[in-house]
Amino acid sequence: MKKFLLRQLEVIIAEGIILVSDYYNSLLSTWMLWFTVAVVIIQFPIAYLYEKRKIKVSEKTKT
Repeated sequence: MKKFLLRQLEVIIAEGIILVSDYYNSLLSTWMLWFTVAVVIIQFPIAYLYEKRKIKVSEKTKT
């Protein structure tokens, strides 16, 4: 699970840097900025639940 959290943190930091640079270079409108932030916020719990299920399935197949 620690590996998952580190990977998600890397994704959030990378997307944040890209969003800020695109916004300040006027490549991204305000509504697109907030839309992308919302997508990032929504994808975290989905990815968490997927990873949790994947771990449970792999534990069942080991036995």
